Amino acid sequence: MPDPFINSIYQQTTDFLEHKELIFSAVLQLNAKVVVELGTDVGDSTRILASAVYRTQGHLWTIDILPPKWNEEVMALYKHLITVITSDSLTYPWTNPVDLLLIDSDHTKEHVKKELDKYGTLVKKGGLIILHDTHHSAFGGRITEAINEWTTARGLPWKDFPEHHGLGVIYA
Repeated sequence: MPDPFINSIYQQTTDFLEHKELIFSAVLQLNAKVVVELGTDVGDSTRILASAVYRTQGHLWTIDILPPKWNEEVMALYKHLITVITSDSLTYPWTNPVDLLLIDSDHTKEHVKKELDKYGTLVKKGGLIILHDTHHSAFGGRITEAINEWTTARGLPWKDFPEHHGLGVIYA
């Protein structure tokens, strides 16, 4: 089956400029079967994650308080790989273990910490938590503060990738 996601990643994705390969490769290296994305919006990261789970024979759950605003034609080709959940991430009853978690939702420090508390604790040992916009001029500092506090309290390492809007990667 052809993979239109790989083309759409390079033709349409603008929000993850320098981090497309990092996110894609992370799913592949983990051989992630359960990938959860918090914050769907236009589907930039959704396309990257879906293309990767296609290769790992995994599944992507994307959770956002609003319905996604994406290219239905492209997404329809791989709808069997993606479950769209329109809900508040903090009230949605997710309890399953996760291989890779991507957080790009509400960018307040308090909300990020609550999502880390709820979902980050479900990430399997050896898994990854990726947070977007750590260096965005509008709210990057708040996300980095949340990461620092959360990882310090749990003794977990994390790496900062400051390019473009920034990406934080927590090693579970």
